[in-house]
Amino acid sequence: MTISIRKLWDAIEDRVKHLEERFQSHEGKRYNPDKGYQQCRTPMGIYYHGQIKALASFAFNELYETKSRFRELSDD
Repeated sequence: MTISIRKLWDAIEDRVKHLEERFQSHEGKRYNPDKGYQQCRTPMGIYYHGQIKALASFAFNELYETKSRFRELSDD
């Protein structure tokens, strides 16, 4: 079974949205990708921040940057 790049990208975006909601429930404020770990006050906040950063890094470095070089990031 092959999954398209677009479907994988969408799944990652959905997961990040869920993680941001979990971050907000633990930290009591919205997640800000520009503030880094300094915005975290709880261990779970740091955990969710790490998960979000890892998925964002994978999505950008492995899917967007790598695949767009070969024009494989399409709507299919």
